[in-house]
Amino acid sequence: ASFLTAWSELVSRMLANDSTSFDVMFQHVKEHKDNLYNVRHFKAREVAEGEDPPGFVMLNQHKVQNLPAANALTDSTSALVLDGMVDDGTIYFWGQLNHAWGDEFNYNYYMGTRDMTHFAEAWAEFIRRIQAEHPEALAEFGKLSQGHKDNLYYLRHAK
Repeated sequence: ASFLTAWSELVSRMLANDSTSFDVMFQHVKEHKDNLYNVRHFKAREVAEGEDPPGFVMLNQHKVQNLPAANALTDSTSALVLDGMVDDGTIYFWGQLNHAWGDEFNYNYYMGTRDMTHFAEAWAEFIRRIQAEHPEALAEFGKLSQGHKDNLYYLRHAK
């Protein structure tokens, strides 16, 4: 209910300022979808002086039927590994998002690195660590995921 209240307020203010704003914004859009997320985890580190800023993000999205079980598994396994990877400088940041409202991909996580090469190295390191520290985690998560997709993005602006 709070989302619908906030969305209604946003639309009302946009229309009050310019009743054609939606028409202009969406006149050529053939499809539109909104996804709103609750942030469950977020950890980032400072960019050291002279260090390249983050320039690449991987977003991994899953359809899970038992979201509380997926969250509990993350809290006790992946979150610990990914926090350590931020602490030791392997990645710049990571986070986990759960749907507040949107499509079927209700469990999502992301990590940021300098570039695609560093992402590939970081991903291999994540898999190595999770298998060494929590050998059951990947198989357990695989049982919870009904499907997934990966999105790889270059950051154009990061601060």
